[in-house]
Amino acid sequence: MSYKMMIIDDDEITLDLVQALMEDDYTIIKMKSGVQALAQLKEDPDVDVILLDMMMPDLDGMKVLSAIKEDKRLSLIPVILLTSLEGINFEAEGYISGASGYVRKPIHAGLLKLKIQRQIYFSKLKREHAIYKQRLGIIKKLLENIDIDIDNLNLPENDSKDL
Repeated sequence: MSYKMMIIDDDEITLDLVQALMEDDYTIIKMKSGVQALAQLKEDPDVDVILLDMMMPDLDGMKVLSAIKEDKRLSLIPVILLTSLEGINFEAEGYISGASGYVRKPIHAGLLKLKIQRQIYFSKLKREHAIYKQRLGIIKKLLENIDIDIDNLNLPENDSKDL
């Protein structure tokens, strides 16, 4: 199964670098602006992970992140912020806004791959959890509709010879 990764960055070098690093393992969707990316995501939200630059001219990364997290169809997609900015305030703001992780520029290939793999794994677990939770809810409703008097059940006697 090939996972889809969207890279949102106004820097062509970063787009090409990440594509070169990841294209053997992922289907890459490159977007040069936050506006372009949001339009694409609204049209086709089938993306497994997003790499998002924090500093872009049209719509900065925090605004794009907020728009993604506010949209119910997109909110579960993990977003990893790409930044050359340093400081705990930028990281804290990102995590508070819903970012799943950070990667500093210049990009360290091994760390980037690990963070992406980790976020896809967590995302898969969240989807599986949601499915199991939904199934459990269905089972609970079915059980509520079954009226069985357990004390008065006529079950066959257990014959020890059959064991």
